[in-house]
Amino acid sequence: MRSRDIRDFLIRYNTVTEQCFGSCVNDFTVRSVTKKEEKCSLNCLDKFLKMTQRLSFRFQCDATSPIPLSNFSTLVDFRS
Repeated sequence: MRSRDIRDFLIRYNTVTEQCFGSCVNDFTVRSVTKKEEKCSLNCLDKFLKMTQRLSFRFQCDATSPIPLSNFSTLVDFRS
């Protein structure tokens, strides 16, 4: 992996960790993780992974499909 890929992965990992922890862990009066917190964290991570997988698939599909010529003229202004 390139250093940029590793950096991007670590940023995503830290972001999802903060979001799931902030949403799921609320009780700091006990040292152990409750079953409710554990289930919430696993669901949060599962949703994130499925969303990432779906986005990757969509970007891959979009990248492999050609741009129709009718749309191309709106993307590029040949008059300038």
